[in-house]
Amino acid sequence: QVVALDAQNIVAVSCGEAHTLALNDKGQVYAWGLDSDGQLGLLGSEECIRVPRNIKSLSDIQIVQVACGYYHSLALSKASEVFCWGQNKYGQLGLGIDCKKQTSPQLIKSLLGIPFMQVAAGGAHSFVLTLSGAIFGWGRNKFGQLGLNDENGRIYSFGLGGNGQLGTGSTSNRKSPFTVKGNWFSYSGQCPQNIDSEDYFCVKRIFSGGDQSFSHYSSPQSCGPADDFRCPDPSKQIWTVNEALIQKWLSYPSGRFPVEIANEIDGTFSSSGCLNGSFLAISNDDHYRTGTKFSGVDMNAARLLFHKLIQPDHPQISQQVAASLEKNLIPKLTSSLPDVEALRFYLTLPECPLMSDSNNFTTIAIPFGTALVNLEKAPLKVLENWWSVLEPPLFLKIVELFKEVVVHLLKLYKIGIPPSERRIFNSFLHTALKVLEILH
Repeated sequence: QVVALDAQNIVAVSCGEAHTLALNDKGQVYAWGLDSDGQLGLLGSEECIRVPRNIKSLSDIQIVQVACGYYHSLALSKASEVFCWGQNKYGQLGLGIDCKKQTSPQLIKSLLGIPFMQVAAGGAHSFVLTLSGAIFGWGRNKFGQLGLNDENGRIYSFGLGGNGQLGTGSTSNRKSPFTVKGNWFSYSGQCPQNIDSEDYFCVKRIFSGGDQSFSHYSSPQSCGPADDFRCPDPSKQIWTVNEALIQKWLSYPSGRFPVEIANEIDGTFSSSGCLNGSFLAISNDDHYRTGTKFSGVDMNAARLLFHKLIQPDHPQISQQVAASLEKNLIPKLTSSLPDVEALRFYLTLPECPLMSDSNNFTTIAIPFGTALVNLEKAPLKVLENWWSVLEPPLFLKIVELFKEVVVHLLKLYKIGIPPSERRIFNSFLHTALKVLEILH
């Protein structure tokens, strides 16, 4: 028993070659073991830490998942940010820089804006899985372990096979997934009468070690469904705007708002990753077709949920959302994006009633328009594709928004603009007209 963690409610642990990470229910990470490559993220000079220590540099960030490689570590935050630290000999930190190690957690900036579901680490490589089923991998690929080159009842393995750890019956390395021999039986909820159950195995879960692999199984008669990572545990997931979360926020009377709820709203609306993971098409699997032609977004859900959240009876929620968009989300937007999944909020945000409130034109709508106009050619082209297949009322929503912005600015011009503000006023008008030009 690790007595030093007795006071903590630990919800997840992960082991590396010689270091361990533990995550408590408040999203704080504890580390101990070997620190030769900075894999503990503690910034210390000691080679070994024998008692768990809190990773202080992550204490303000709510972490939901941790994963250890042999000598490196990964963490996913509620705001869909991926942090990494430790050895970087094979680029397993994904930072795009050639350095041997990082002794403190680093944000992987190239992945900002993507809504993530899971992080995983191999020996010297790393993977992240998005809410729409895309996989990003990086790090060592000497044995094909990044898998860059059938139905949930078979096991496939790939990578290093010298010690028979692939279960393929040979000791060859495999550069792409290959079936593992065995009488695997797919769980279907119904066990056929005519099979001898002792000869078949229903896989519950698989684990891969260094030079060995394990499968946890049960007999077809007694088997329940396999652990299915497509059915996420909410406590291990990033924040997304959904029915349950909105109901929770609205259940507090206005004026008596707990600080943790304010933080939750702020975290969600300050993160483009969280907004990009919201309003996904759930009734069908359209979000798994996300690409240059499909956004994967259910626009009607976006409109309904935004209207449910932003209402006169709950001014505190509206104020918090507006502040987060204005101060955190929009100022951080960049012109280039890592993936099409990072573009979705450009489609959904105009559905938020705060955008069409004239009090927010100069603080939210126009800065949003500026970010849109500044997008590089490739992401803007994807956005144009998405707009072009929207139903007319949904497309007109964003057209109307920027028409209203233009009219609002022209009315101000009629009243009279002080000479000192004319330049900024003209740039506002130029931005709004430029957005309308793109839409046209």
